[in-house]
Amino acid sequence: MIIIAVCGPIGAPLKSFVDKLVEDARMKKNSVVIYSEACESTALHEPNHRALLDKIEKTVASVMFVYGSQLFLNQDLCKKFDIKIFMECDKDTCLSHVLEKNPKDLDACLANYLKHIKPLNDERICPSKRNADVWIFSEGDWKVTYDILFTKIESLSEDNDEASLTRSFGNR
Repeated sequence: MIIIAVCGPIGAPLKSFVDKLVEDARMKKNSVVIYSEACESTALHEPNHRALLDKIEKTVASVMFVYGSQLFLNQDLCKKFDIKIFMECDKDTCLSHVLEKNPKDLDACLANYLKHIKPLNDERICPSKRNADVWIFSEGDWKVTYDILFTKIESLSEDNDEASLTRSFGNR
């Protein structure tokens, strides 16, 4: 199984990136997407990385895409990922995406963003990009990124197939 993690600040279009990636015919078969809601905590308590680790262990797929804002904060979780992608997103775009999700009470949403989300993005999530293999930008065309990813996934798949054959039949 190949596990690809996509992380970025709260408000970055992580889901759009993963959805477009999975829509591609090369990924439709035998792939699973997991949103790490267990890792999405803007409160004072730590996110529940153990719950996500358990979910990953129980999921069976050729390729697994995991996305969420706090994935790269936990080293045990990072070790599970074969490819780690961090999506850069400017603060204004993050704010506008957060406000779009709760348009009925903009004042409360803005207050929550300024008190909890922005500090979390600035102090913890954005610095966690150092754990990523690749950084991408939230704006623009992701076609080149997708093509590179598909090539890497194919390479890892071949390596996994060879490794499983070696385990099954031994070196000949």
